[in-house]
Amino acid sequence: LTTYLKFAEPDGVIHPSIWITGTATGRESCSDPNLFNIAKPDVLKNPYPINARRLFIARPGYTNYSFDYDAQEFRLAAHYHKDPVILNIIRKGGDPHYAAGEIFYGKKAMRRDKKKRILRNAAKGANFAIQYGASLKQVANTLQMSVDEARKGLMRYDETFTHVRKWTKGLTRQIKQTGYVRTQFGRRILINREKAFEGINYLIQGTGADIIKRKQIECAELAQILLPIYDELTFEIPDRLSEGEKLELLREIKRRMEDLPQFDVPLTVGCAAWKRWSEKEEIEL
Repeated sequence: LTTYLKFAEPDGVIHPSIWITGTATGRESCSDPNLFNIAKPDVLKNPYPINARRLFIARPGYTNYSFDYDAQEFRLAAHYHKDPVILNIIRKGGDPHYAAGEIFYGKKAMRRDKKKRILRNAAKGANFAIQYGASLKQVANTLQMSVDEARKGLMRYDETFTHVRKWTKGLTRQIKQTGYVRTQFGRRILINREKAFEGINYLIQGTGADIIKRKQIECAELAQILLPIYDELTFEIPDRLSEGEKLELLREIKRRMEDLPQFDVPLTVGCAAWKRWSEKEEIEL
């Protein structure tokens, strides 16, 4: 906790450095301090981390609103691989990570309580690991189960989501030939042909990076942006606004962030209000 406190100005405000070109994929990064990688609760591998987010509060007279893309990277992958089952889940407003959790842990294990959320987050990690070509052992580690259990779960996964691995293999072959991927917005990212498997990550995260940078530009005139974190933007909104004015402003931010007709899947955002970062409250817009 003192790591963050030492960066605070006398008025208690922290001004981290945001780097817009510091990564190979084009994702923004953060330092002094790194506010992109603060430990969260409800993680299967580490269920009891220190919740450092409780240190961060809104300025007096303001409320912070975080707009977070719903399963953005997985939806972007679905845009590319077009697996019919995954596309159907997304278009019906379902949760593909919860669906993966049922495949790996069973429906009974995915009950609606805190344990469900932990398993859902682990299944989310497995979804990405599989998508990015992880080994069986890596998938088992992510799911915190034996290799044999993971193998059986992976067989069920492949039987359900038939397009995912076909797409990853095809893209890897393409990268070995060309040495690059091109994001949905036309930005070309060079890749070492000997590490072609990394191109899947570059394509998805690179496209996500293009999206969040564009949305910062589009939304900057509406409200003060406090912090971009990969697929999330946090805005500072003055409490002096009437409820009607505030609702209109938040809805306009949501509308602009979701305005992405280039994609075959809806890239929706959720909104949460907070006075203390560890105590977000989701709101309907």
